[in-house]
Amino acid sequence: VRHVGDVSVAGGRRAAHSPGVVSPGSDPWVGGNENVDGPDGAGSLGEARMSAPLSQAPRLSVQALFFAAYRDLLGTSKLDVHLPEGATVADLVMELRSRGAPFNALPREPAIAVNRSYALPSEELRAGDEVAFIPPVAGG
Repeated sequence: VRHVGDVSVAGGRRAAHSPGVVSPGSDPWVGGNENVDGPDGAGSLGEARMSAPLSQAPRLSVQALFFAAYRDLLGTSKLDVHLPEGATVADLVMELRSRGAPFNALPREPAIAVNRSYALPSEELRAGDEVAFIPPVAGG
């Protein structure tokens, strides 16, 4: 079980008792802890990478920033996300997409900047990192 927001989630679905039902104009994803199991029940990052159970593993908090179309899609410009130590940019994207609508509309490999520098999916995140999701831009 992994803790990431105030919503209890098992197998990718919110539990009926969850206060995390999204209503227009609300932002239930900021702060708190969320329990998430991956499809194999081992947490989406898998137990193999972690020496302790995910619920007891050291945690890190990053701030995800969303601009333009992503901000409009998600209804928020920033979100605090708690991940296990050793999580990568790809893990953060996977975590957000696993939350279901509207987060699952994010691309599998969006352009990302960590602390204002473009980052590869394999880049390891550190506590306090600012992770910007950069939407595609078209124009002339």
